[in-house]
Amino acid sequence: MQKNDVFDSLVVVKRSGQRCDFQGEKIAIAIKKAFDSIEHHYESKDINLVYENVLHLIMKRYQNRKTIKIEDIQDLIVEVLNHKGYQDVYVHYQKYRAQRTLTRESFATKEQHKFLKAMEKLGLNDSDDPKLVGSMLPPQVMTYEFGKVISEEFAQSFLLDHKTVRNLDSGLLYLHDLDSYPMGCPVSVQLVFSNRFKEAEKSSIKDALLSLIHLIHRVFDEQSGNVMIPYFEKELEEPLLHNFISIWEHTLELKLSSFGLQEVLPMEELRQKFSAIQSLQIDLEDYRFFYQSSKQMKDLFFDSYRESLESLQRVLKDELCWFLKEMDFQYQQNLKGQKLSLSIGTETTYASMMIDKVLISSFVQEKPKSVRGIFKVKQELHLKQDGMLREVCKKAFDAYYLGVLDFEFLDVVYNQSKEDVCYGVGGERAFYDNTTQDGVFVGNKGSISFTSINLPRIALRHQHDENLKYFYEELSETIEMAVQEILERFEYQCSKHCYNFPVLIESGIWKFGENVKENDRLRKVWKHGVLQLGFVGLWESVFLLLGKKENEKEAQKEAISIVQFMKERLRHYSEANNLNFTLTGVLFPEVGKHFFELDEVIYGKLKPFTKNRQYSSSFHILSKMDFYERMSLEGKFHELCDGGHVFLVYQKPKGDFQEVLFQMIQNGIGYTHYCKMLDK
Repeated sequence: MQKNDVFDSLVVVKRSGQRCDFQGEKIAIAIKKAFDSIEHHYESKDINLVYENVLHLIMKRYQNRKTIKIEDIQDLIVEVLNHKGYQDVYVHYQKYRAQRTLTRESFATKEQHKFLKAMEKLGLNDSDDPKLVGSMLPPQVMTYEFGKVISEEFAQSFLLDHKTVRNLDSGLLYLHDLDSYPMGCPVSVQLVFSNRFKEAEKSSIKDALLSLIHLIHRVFDEQSGNVMIPYFEKELEEPLLHNFISIWEHTLELKLSSFGLQEVLPMEELRQKFSAIQSLQIDLEDYRFFYQSSKQMKDLFFDSYRESLESLQRVLKDELCWFLKEMDFQYQQNLKGQKLSLSIGTETTYASMMIDKVLISSFVQEKPKSVRGIFKVKQELHLKQDGMLREVCKKAFDAYYLGVLDFEFLDVVYNQSKEDVCYGVGGERAFYDNTTQDGVFVGNKGSISFTSINLPRIALRHQHDENLKYFYEELSETIEMAVQEILERFEYQCSKHCYNFPVLIESGIWKFGENVKENDRLRKVWKHGVLQLGFVGLWESVFLLLGKKENEKEAQKEAISIVQFMKERLRHYSEANNLNFTLTGVLFPEVGKHFFELDEVIYGKLKPFTKNRQYSSSFHILSKMDFYERMSLEGKFHELCDGGHVFLVYQKPKGDFQEVLFQMIQNGIGYTHYCKMLDK
């Protein structure tokens, strides 16, 4: 049903006497909440049927009137629910209205009243509905959900601008990690830990990994999202070398003892020689002084060295498998679902290559859910026949098809000459820091906040326009509203102090954290982070506007124009505020589902998109398309989405690993993940 003059001129009078423009979307949301509050499952068409009938009654009864009261709208909802036979919803909605009347009389402020509504979502009042009281949830989960809902409601009641709340309720915007808003937490961080754990490094691989696990979970406690480790193999080189020295010394002593030769060698001098080892690649001729002309002694040195390397790999494999299992165990206890990414692939020392090979093997064996390996590809190192890391890359490619390891590409134009570029789980990406004088990449930082916009909602409002002028005008207005919300959140986050985040700031994990004092506010640090804007339903929007699908050139051209427009608007806001706004094209299917359900309630059955029951994430193509054609098209969006992007591969393409990876680089792919077709 289209808006007409009745809705354009009608003014809604709230209980407080405040007046506002008529917004049909708010009625749709209220009806949806009424249906969602009961145990019986209804489809969106039922909700839309009630909504359409309520609008029809308003048009019929209020066409010659200028105002309508909130209570009158609720009376119409009750009338339609009863008339259409939704008795269970009708009864529950009537109870709800009666309770609301009592609580409004009991609380002095609107905010207090809203808080009670939030608690009732968890069933703190008496209810016969197990869905409301959460009786199927374990107590720990219930406690977490309670805190989450209260925190979200606190943010909406006391911290967010009322326009932002309205945009959230209507389904135009989505604030990721809203429950962490009151705490002012950032989202994610790049973690470099080696310089902080020298004592652990001098002990063993196990000690270093234990320290890392401890640090990761302390970081998880101070942020809402994932942790990225950009050079994992480099971090483990020192403890690996220490383990090797201990193993070789022990192995050689056993061999010498078995032949009664331990008294022959000057063991103290040999230990000093061992303690000076700087690499796993050892020229045994440097030890000629110890074995001299004795063939037996020489063989013992050579055999012990070879066996020690083999033993070291076994120890490393055991420790890395333990690490992945321990992270998975901790992940099961972590209700926030935070994950870890380990980037490897570009270090060329013997120790790093060993760590890469063994880590890849450990991923294949354990298939962890909480940890994702990310292999960084450089053509010179990995794809040439004489590349130093070609065989490691081939091993990584096999793991890629198991879905336990992803690829990032350092040779694409937007990643070249950027040593600090770092991707995280799902394709989140570090990028230029506009707050530095030369706009360079800055390591040891991450994402501050993440907001998404509902593109199809804007397209639905303008699908009958003769040109796209008004679509782009509203898109620009929506981006501005999203930016204002992000800035509002950023200012709140900056009001926190260094002592609120002792691990992230005082430990120096965030870049420039060493420059602030305990009582300082955090603008000096957070300004270097990323302010992410995501988008949902690009291809659905293009179809609504043009009637063209993603395999048609006209649709592809318009889709690129829309994303370029958004990127340019964010560039403007970055420069105007001297901050790092970034357009993000990663996967967030829960947001696509959320937006789709709301839009279907408001606009009725969205026939072209009902099969998937959700909008596509950002620019991702869900329909069937030739592998290389889709790669070429999606690659164009990777450079535009500088805050993150991912190319999903559902089936193995033809060609060996060198050809497939080379084609990805040629087509501008920055990050790729393989998932089985069933996971799509």
